[in-house]
Amino acid sequence: MRSSLLTLSIVLLLCSCGEDHHHDHGDLDAASVPGLTLNDGKKWQMDDHTREMFAAMATRTSEHKGELKKLGEGLEEDLDKLVRGCTMVGGAHDELHRFLIHYVPAVSKLENTGSMEALTRVKMLLQAYPEYFE
Repeated sequence: MRSSLLTLSIVLLLCSCGEDHHHDHGDLDAASVPGLTLNDGKKWQMDDHTREMFAAMATRTSEHKGELKKLGEGLEEDLDKLVRGCTMVGGAHDELHRFLIHYVPAVSKLENTGSMEALTRVKMLLQAYPEYFE
């Protein structure tokens, strides 16, 4: 129940931007996330809090050795901290929201199903993140 409320809260936060977000959830590779672009050929600059949270999520995922649903729970907690501490504005913030449109459902699916498919998607998104953000 907590994860469903968290996911709903994050989705509502993402939608509150007033932008038209497309939800293409097709196949991903480590260098391409549908809908994301670079900042005039450069990576988007994230604030320290966002960098720290994505580093923590990448570490949590790479070091995880147990139950996949528990990993999903931990990543949901990290997402909650990310959202609660968000102070970013502007284009970098908007582009991060476009990334989260893919990442939040992947983490939620991992928490709810514990499937290898969901884990693969989370890992691919975390590998793609540094291609767009620094």
